[in-house]
Amino acid sequence: MEILAIVVSLSAFFWTAKQLKAVLFWLYLWQLKDYHLSRFIAHFSTVKGRQIFASKAFLLKIFLAAAFFAATAFKFLSWWSLALLGLYAAEALKALAALALNKAKKPVWTRKAMMLSVFSFGLALYFLYSFFLIHHSSFIFLQWLLILDILMPVFVSGVILILQPITVFFRNRIIVKAKAKRSRFKDLIVVGITGSCGKSSAKEFLAVILSQKYKVARTPKNQNSEMGISRTILNLLKPEHQIFVCEMGGYNIQGIELLTKIAKPQIGVLTQINQQHSATFGSQENIVKAKFKLIENLPENGAAILNIDNEFIKKEASCRKFKVKKIKKYSVKEEADVWAENIAIKKDKVSFEVFSRDGEFAKFEIGLPGGKPIVSNLLSAIAAAKELKMSLAEIQKACQKIDASFAPIAVKQSPKGLNIIDSSYSANPEGVLADLDYLNLWVGKKIVVMPSLIELGSAVKQVHKDIGKKIGEVCDLAIITSRDGLREIKAGALKKGLNPDKIIYSEDPQKIVEIIKKETQGGDTVLLEGRVPEGVLKILAKIK
Repeated sequence: MEILAIVVSLSAFFWTAKQLKAVLFWLYLWQLKDYHLSRFIAHFSTVKGRQIFASKAFLLKIFLAAAFFAATAFKFLSWWSLALLGLYAAEALKALAALALNKAKKPVWTRKAMMLSVFSFGLALYFLYSFFLIHHSSFIFLQWLLILDILMPVFVSGVILILQPITVFFRNRIIVKAKAKRSRFKDLIVVGITGSCGKSSAKEFLAVILSQKYKVARTPKNQNSEMGISRTILNLLKPEHQIFVCEMGGYNIQGIELLTKIAKPQIGVLTQINQQHSATFGSQENIVKAKFKLIENLPENGAAILNIDNEFIKKEASCRKFKVKKIKKYSVKEEADVWAENIAIKKDKVSFEVFSRDGEFAKFEIGLPGGKPIVSNLLSAIAAAKELKMSLAEIQKACQKIDASFAPIAVKQSPKGLNIIDSSYSANPEGVLADLDYLNLWVGKKIVVMPSLIELGSAVKQVHKDIGKKIGEVCDLAIITSRDGLREIKAGALKKGLNPDKIIYSEDPQKIVEIIKKETQGGDTVLLEGRVPEGVLKILAKIK
């Protein structure tokens, strides 16, 4: 019995160490998905999501849980207990090493994340050890260790959902305060910017342009949700501000509508609509409806700024009537209220000419790396600035304040002379294709490292085929870091003539870097697109 007590004590200790890492991982995943249940569930439709429950360790736990009854019947519970102890010892050492080396996935430590981590971990320990004190059976305690371990994803998710009313209560209090403060700014002009992509760049460009003439506030980076916008209003908005440039993001039809009720924009800018987040919106139609909630909720004397190069926006705008009377359209492909011609994309700058229906004209040259979407996003800001009584001459002068730091991509160089295009913040279908076009401007060998795109719904196969075709046209080597969409990317790339052995799957940062070192020399270029494995950029930048 003394040996059994030691086995139980050690198992409980190792289990506790292992669960600390597990709780942090599940909170990280929930936070990554913005605590949206639909986005969290959608993760498990990916190969990486499914692999969580198909790992050898997880399947072994299922086997041990089922074997408990056989062990009880045939009296080999001692061996079963030792097997469980060995499993948890191995997992605990691995977990502690990951935590010590800062390699464990964990949430950003917001107040909400800290509260949830304390509740989840503390509650798991409380339930487990309370059960032990009640039943006093060592073997049953070990069985419940195993069951709670298997159910930890459900347990943490349950804690999050149970506490949701509390977080909703505090969230609503903040929203009410933000609405009340916003209502006091009677003369404030709010520009709301939304779209599947391009909204962050458009917001930054517009804020820089307008700040040359007005006192401007803007939402900080990544703060485009109801809480981000509310906190911006409460913490950053001052009586002296004349204009508030507000980025708006959402994952369902009601999302954008709620943001319009908080910020009350008079001007709405719609940049792009694509398949991004189809899995959470439910359909492409729902995405269109959601984004157009911004336009629907503009006041009659406001203005809508629409990108008619986008097929979804152009179609919706042509077949619907809105309360807002003034609808301004912009384009890089055809004449509109504001349009661009003679676009030239170079590695370190873009140049183009802007025309407007009221007869204005100006030439622009801006030190920004990137492709045509950069011009489209700049044009959205130019159109909005014109609506706010700035001339093209004033806007052109203001754009001189925009430099490479405002670009959604960054260009770096390793000591070896390897060019690194860092577009690893996020990825969407149009953005990937545009970045590959930009990669094509560079000489030497061209390599792309990217995961597949997520939350595309029924469009997932076609989107990845299109990306594969572009990779085949541009790249000498492609390293794909996730299995979802890999087959379609490969099929598209092969169709355009890329050699099969030049399309490689790997999630290992060291292996990815070794492949690139072997395949490249000074002057070659690597595009890092989307959320590539952590560490790749840091290691690449040091290659000699």
